[in-house]
Amino acid sequence: RGVLTPLAFAKDPSTRRWVSKPDDGAGALNTHVHADMSAARDHAGATVVIEPWVEGSAMSLSLLCRPGHVELLCVNRQHIGIDAQGHVAFEGVSIDREADSGAFEPVARSVALAIPGLRGFVGVDVVWHERRGPVVIEVNPRPTCAYVGLSAALGRNLAAELLDA
Repeated sequence: RGVLTPLAFAKDPSTRRWVSKPDDGAGALNTHVHADMSAARDHAGATVVIEPWVEGSAMSLSLLCRPGHVELLCVNRQHIGIDAQGHVAFEGVSIDREADSGAFEPVARSVALAIPGLRGFVGVDVVWHERRGPVVIEVNPRPTCAYVGLSAALGRNLAAELLDA
């Protein structure tokens, strides 16, 4: 569907690190960065996803989805930490209303087309890769941390709009 994901980096010789994470996790819980794929495999369990770690700026997209329509509400900056043992920690998000959304509008549309039935608030975790642009890490079809304070930042009653959607 034209959505760039970490799997596009699996055979890229510049891929150095790999990540293992729960198939159905949240907030970077039980997420680890490994020096190579074999270390990630050694750490993996039955319900763990292993994929290339995409180097770049951690971001998220806040979308309002309705049948046949998607609106990119804003682009957010995610704050991610990695300790010496490779444990990943979600340290918060900053709403960035002023971010240039031009590169992200096509991603929002492609995600909505790729997942029929998306409705309401949707958070899309994205890494901005220096050479390849936005890489979709995951789609969260629910309110995310970025939702908090978004109505005030945008000057809109998003709760009413979500109920309407």
